[in-house]
Amino acid sequence: MKTAIVLGLLRQADRILFVKQDYGQYAWMLPGGHVRPEESLVEGMGRKFQEEVGPVVEVAGLVALRDRADHQVAVLAVVPVGGEMHHELPEGLADRRWFDRATLTALQEPSFDFDRQVALRVLKGGEACLSHTLVDFTDGAPGSVFIS
Repeated sequence: MKTAIVLGLLRQADRILFVKQDYGQYAWMLPGGHVRPEESLVEGMGRKFQEEVGPVVEVAGLVALRDRADHQVAVLAVVPVGGEMHHELPEGLADRRWFDRATLTALQEPSFDFDRQVALRVLKGGEACLSHTLVDFTDGAPGSVFIS
């Protein structure tokens, strides 16, 4: 059975929110994580985003999808509809930061490449990247698509 992972893309003007792990690679990534077997992607996104960031969010659409032999990753655009950002970082996170295109491009710290490429593409293309027409594959990797 494949593992389902859901990531939330929260955009504020020309910036996208990333979180940094406090374990493993200590990498920057979009907020999110594993979906429980009884959850839908939307339910998992809501739970993970609230755990890691704080606000209650609604899913605005699919941004990108990666399908591998052992896992699938869905990046969903999210919009806050209630609550506030946690003042304290939850367990598992070392930092939280808004990145604009230039800062994310120049980032020298570890980051998950798929998350970074999705965010850069959205920042480059604007809101059009959040509609529902398939455009291309990410870096030619089979099973990875951006929605535009």
